[in-house]
Amino acid sequence: MKNMLNRLYTTLLNSINNIKIRNKILIFVCTSIIFFVIIISYFTFIKVETIVNKESGDSMMAILAQINNNIDYNIKKFEVSINSFYSGGKIKSLIITNPNMFGDKLSYLREIKQQIFTFKSINDSVTDLRIFTFNEDYIWNDTSIYDINEIRDYQWFEPLMANKESDHFYWTNAGDATWNKFSYISTIYCYKAVFNDVNYKPLAVLRIDIASENVFEAINSVKFGKYGTVFVAKENGNLIFFNKNSKINLGNFKSKIAKVAAHEEIEGSFIADVDGVNEFLVYSKRNKLGWYIIGSIPQSELKEKADSIRNFIIVLSSVVCIFALIVAFLLSSLLTRRMTTMSKAIYKFGMGNFDVDVGVYGNDEIGQVAYQFKNMMKRMKELVVEVEEQHKREKELLNEKYELEILKKEAELCALQNQVNPHFLYNTLEMIKGLLFSEDPNRNIINATQALSDTFKYNLNSGYVVKVRDEIEHVENYLTIQNMRFDKTIRLIVAVDESGLNCNIVRFTFEPIIENAIKHGFSKTKSDYQICISSKVIKDKLVILIEDNGIGIDKDRLVQIKDLLLKDEYSFKSKINGGLGIYNVNERIKRHFGNDYGIDITSVRNKGTIVLLYLPISL
Repeated sequence: MKNMLNRLYTTLLNSINNIKIRNKILIFVCTSIIFFVIIISYFTFIKVETIVNKESGDSMMAILAQINNNIDYNIKKFEVSINSFYSGGKIKSLIITNPNMFGDKLSYLREIKQQIFTFKSINDSVTDLRIFTFNEDYIWNDTSIYDINEIRDYQWFEPLMANKESDHFYWTNAGDATWNKFSYISTIYCYKAVFNDVNYKPLAVLRIDIASENVFEAINSVKFGKYGTVFVAKENGNLIFFNKNSKINLGNFKSKIAKVAAHEEIEGSFIADVDGVNEFLVYSKRNKLGWYIIGSIPQSELKEKADSIRNFIIVLSSVVCIFALIVAFLLSSLLTRRMTTMSKAIYKFGMGNFDVDVGVYGNDEIGQVAYQFKNMMKRMKELVVEVEEQHKREKELLNEKYELEILKKEAELCALQNQVNPHFLYNTLEMIKGLLFSEDPNRNIINATQALSDTFKYNLNSGYVVKVRDEIEHVENYLTIQNMRFDKTIRLIVAVDESGLNCNIVRFTFEPIIENAIKHGFSKTKSDYQICISSKVIKDKLVILIEDNGIGIDKDRLVQIKDLLLKDEYSFKSKINGGLGIYNVNERIKRHFGNDYGIDITSVRNKGTIVLLYLPISL
């Protein structure tokens, strides 16, 4: 057996050796090119569908993210509107009023009806507004005042009443007992609980009705391919809204919703069998409603893209193979012709003809061999000279020294204070619009507008460092707006002496600290909110103390905050809770005045928090 294999190997080797070099090169080049083209095409065929699915999924997911942002914007707009209806103060007084006489009650109900009419006139996107009152004496359906028992038995009622936060709402598409059964418009409902500001007893529940079109308007402008669609749904299979332009492509949406809900993730994409048809599903519920935004497109439509790419690869591979065959043939002929000429010259040289003219030129291997054959010794001398010169150049390069100077630049301070927060502006303007319904609208609107104007004038100040007195004036305007927006009375006490008022401070230092006190420090059960700003001198440093009478900070959280304030690697450009944050304030003070200055915090639970600002004393 071994001898037979040896003979077979010898025969094959002799056959190859007997083939002309031109044919050997042609066979080798063509075989190699065709082999690699087939391998590359095969793996491309395998990957192309995955790539198309991924790119389509990423593109569709980006569209869903834009839809979520649009939904959140619309939801926020309607929540601000319903807050403005109540925050004006007049509805509050009407709800609390207890008229005894029938005429007074009738006047009272007519006044509420006028308030609702005015609100709907201003907010044309709201189709209806209803009040569910806890007082049975003032139920009048014609005035949109209903008994609270109409909605008391719904499972969301108790959680809604338990949360007394001003920004707590409940959104649903399910109509209660008072919904308009004759309406053909798809509607969603937003409920808002109203409490007495003194004893926090429930007064009423407000409900606004909005056409689904006004919340999910972005969906109608989106279409996935020729046969895709987008719709909104709940996990329980309830269809909320769908793209009207692609209704025909909706298909078995309940099956699609069930398969999406089975993944139990906030967003993602996958291929699912829906009634025997493979559908590419992409979903996301990154919106304030927590409802699914689902996009679907038949996998066959994506497969068409993959097939077109595959067909292109096949055509391209065929063209490459044909071109490779032509090039291989020409190259082998050119190469072997020169080798044949070289072989004849070597034969003549062997016969003693040392002046033979090879007649082969070029800088490739064959040309080099021919050149060395014509003048071997001369070439050797030239090579020696070239090697010596090369060695000399390398030695000079090794002896040269290059010094690299590393320039370090301080990161420019982020001019975040020059950027007006669009949410703050929008909410303040909505608040000013709501003041139209207040008891003294002229005075309230003038005060709010003046405070907002002074705030923006301060924002437009180009100086990075201001006086302490300027910061205090800005905080007073800020608190004026906050008190009007949230119907609170936050008392500001300033106990800074004249020398402290004239000291320098980085602009927008006080506002983030006071914003934290309002947002995290003041509980909902107290009404005597107070913030005190005072100063003292400790070891040649001006210490500004900002003290509130809030609920304080937990011990573990306080330790965490103080540790973060001491870390050097904290990024100045990071944002805390969407604003500058106390960490950025600390970083800005250190970067401008030096590491000896900055922020410290002390706090006692249920007693309050003191923020200490260490600043240089300005002469």
